[in-house]
Amino acid sequence: MQVETKVAYAREVAERLIAADTRLDAAYIAGSTTVGLGNSTSDVDVFLLTPDDMAGPGSRQVVVGRARIDVESVPYLRLEELVGRLTGWQVTRRSLTRFASEAELDMLIRLRYAQVVVGSPRLSALRCRLTERTADIRKLAIIRWAVEANSTVEDCEGMYLAGDLDSAVLLAQAIVTSAGKAIATAMDDLYLGRKWVVQQLRRSTDGWFPRGQFLQLQRGDWADVDAEAGYRRVIGFTQTCLIAAQTVGWDGAGVASWPQWWPGDGPLQRSPAYVPIRLSDGVLLNHELRHQVVVKPDIALVWGLCNGVHREEVIRQALRLREAVPSFAALDEARCRTALGMLCDRGLVRTGGSPVEAE
Repeated sequence: MQVETKVAYAREVAERLIAADTRLDAAYIAGSTTVGLGNSTSDVDVFLLTPDDMAGPGSRQVVVGRARIDVESVPYLRLEELVGRLTGWQVTRRSLTRFASEAELDMLIRLRYAQVVVGSPRLSALRCRLTERTADIRKLAIIRWAVEANSTVEDCEGMYLAGDLDSAVLLAQAIVTSAGKAIATAMDDLYLGRKWVVQQLRRSTDGWFPRGQFLQLQRGDWADVDAEAGYRRVIGFTQTCLIAAQTVGWDGAGVASWPQWWPGDGPLQRSPAYVPIRLSDGVLLNHELRHQVVVKPDIALVWGLCNGVHREEVIRQALRLREAVPSFAALDEARCRTALGMLCDRGLVRTGGSPVEAE
């Protein structure tokens, strides 16, 4: 069945259900089909907005022709509470343990990019608030992917060290998916569904992102020849994607300016033990259950650029990014050198050269 036909059926269902119940005054459709990602097997979801004092029927399915349409009744108050809470979320180390759920974030993103079938002033006000705060939702989604990658890295490492490469490959696929989703989200492609990551990267990155190598890591090719080197590539690439999305990609599309996706042969190399997670007051470099340190975003940027390069190249790359990303305008050469010294002293960056390389 064509996507357009399925969407038309969903609109028909929404209009019919609204007409049959005078207490309902708004409906919208949402899902992959409304953001240009759906195909002939994709679901189309209908959302009916219910008054605050109405006990809705919850979720159900309606069959139209050969299409099954999922229908969910949602109280206005639930959406209003969700919009208010998530757009004002302060992300701290403590709040990461009770971070916004995937279902909650998905609900807001679907509403933000929904097709309204029957509107109301209350729905319009909600969508207006979401539009104004899209940047906040986008940042939460980026953090969500970093948190998900972080939660899987330790399990993947355990399987790899135990010699269970098949299980390590399976977990690495999830890690790399999270990394790719962070990049797509940083490019304003927010839809959460994991299975769409390849399409989202294809349409959002316009040639500057190494999609071919991304797909190789996804397929698990890294474990076939030299598993040790391959595992390092998985972790290093994940770090690069996450730090790029959470620094130069934080306030806009600056992630497209990231200079180096794969490690070089220079002496400065960030520690592979840490996963970066953006907080409201900085960037958490997290070595799960072992060591955590919060640094300023510009220090995290310098850390991310230490990807097998020389000190002077890190500084050159940082200053070029400063020109492309206004939020890093204060990052000058002296700040870069101070950052490199601190990062090396604290073991967050390793150097294979002489001590002068880590000044």
